[in-house]
Amino acid sequence: MAGTNIESALTSTLKIRETDSNGLILSCTCTGAPPTTANIFQHGAIAVRTDSGTGTKAIYENIGSSASPSWNLMGDVTAGEITLAEGSILVGDSSGVATALSAKSDGKVLVGNGTTITSVSVSGDATLASDGTLTVTSAFSSVTFNLSKADILAMNGTPVVVVAGQAGKTIEFLGATIVYDYDTATYGAGGDVTFVEETSGTTLSTAVSAANSFGAAADKLAELKPVGTTIAPTSGKGLCITNGIGAFTDPGTAAGVGRLHIRYRVVTTSL
Repeated sequence: MAGTNIESALTSTLKIRETDSNGLILSCTCTGAPPTTANIFQHGAIAVRTDSGTGTKAIYENIGSSASPSWNLMGDVTAGEITLAEGSILVGDSSGVATALSAKSDGKVLVGNGTTITSVSVSGDATLASDGTLTVTSAFSSVTFNLSKADILAMNGTPVVVVAGQAGKTIEFLGATIVYDYDTATYGAGGDVTFVEETSGTTLSTAVSAANSFGAAADKLAELKPVGTTIAPTSGKGLCITNGIGAFTDPGTAAGVGRLHIRYRVVTTSL
């Protein structure tokens, strides 16, 4: 079926369909990309690229001026064409449709949850300022304490302070690795080893037996965790290591020592 041919060739690759009263092209067809020749296309002119191929977009719009044409493939969206509130980003929703998400709230970060992303405040033991400064509000610390032979023998009656107390603060026990370095002979007696609060003696950790710590006949490693019950800490008190039942004893040649790798947090109570 034949229709009316309304095209006239301007060049071998460009055919005019419609012009305005000034002779500027309003619509045309072309092979290859639409030309950017000055003063032949009106702003808003439409060009159909006839050789774009099946499945490929083919309609262009002049978003520039007559003097300086700039062709935008219709259906393709540039960033400058999207109306979006300042500080917002586009996020795909469950239907696959883009929605605006405000990402500009002071001190918030974008976090994925396995399904989408959300803008959330940093919480817990740190705060985040709008200039990127991260402030840790509860100080996490670690320390290595060398436990001498004298400490091992004395800590039943006099718990050994391994982290000093601080006025107006409590020490939250987070965990510790006990390294027992056996030497020559085995300490006798003794009992379960734990970490406790200074003075009050409140148990702060799980326990390890004498046989698996300072009463062992070989090198030993033990990992102690925080006690699994609610406690009432005392402000200003330190963290100690002790053992139950009775003191470790020296058969005469025992020379083993301990190394404690302690993790803790200082909490300001102002009390």
